[in-house]
Amino acid sequence: MCVPSRVNNLEELKKLRSFATDKGFQQKWAAVKRAKKVQLAALIKKVRLVFSHVKYVLRAFARATRISSMPVCVLDWLKNQIPHCNNL
Repeated sequence: MCVPSRVNNLEELKKLRSFATDKGFQQKWAAVKRAKKVQLAALIKKVRLVFSHVKYVLRAFARATRISSMPVCVLDWLKNQIPHCNNL
């Protein structure tokens, strides 16, 4: 069964009830869910790395040109908008 990304039809949703007790489906669902969480964690780590590199460059630029480092503050704020970014 191929489930579309958005299901708006209640009749289609009712078809999913049969999977509620299907152990094989539940195991596959859990495996996919875990794999997607691992992918998301990897993406968050990459984004955090990019932020740290950009922040370093902006600070160096601010020191070299003696201008305000306001963009660094913006990057700090953006990093804090990503859940669990500081825990990676």
